[in-house]
Amino acid sequence: MKRSLILIIAMFCTSCLVQMSTPTEPQVEIAGMESTEDPTIATPDCQPGSGVTFRLQKISDNMIELIATGLQPAEATRVFYNSTYNGRNAGPGGMFDANLVNENGKFYSELSRLDPVEEKVSMTWDIRLQHSHGVECATIILP
Repeated sequence: MKRSLILIIAMFCTSCLVQMSTPTEPQVEIAGMESTEDPTIATPDCQPGSGVTFRLQKISDNMIELIATGLQPAEATRVFYNSTYNGRNAGPGGMFDANLVNENGKFYSELSRLDPVEEKVSMTWDIRLQHSHGVECATIILP
């Protein structure tokens, strides 16, 4: 009886995993950074820091720049990113340590190769900047 129950649960879990898979995963490149793509990375909740501004700017159809101000000079930061397509997670997402805050408290980085899962399909990218006193959040639709 226990063996049958375990077999049924295993088959159910396998079918769920097959349904959740996507045809291709977006590829992300961070200028000068090593990115970790891991589906088990927990994306932090948005908790805007007082006096911090965060924005995304489109550079091209598959490249954006991340800009934040109001941070502490040399503050440790971490960027989390993931994408959705038709309301579903389109890939594992990822994160990278981005200790790029200058002496004026400004953060700048670029993300490139934010390619869609299919040609000519718009994808929503969720980008989060974690710092010592909050988590800034922004989204952008590409292309």
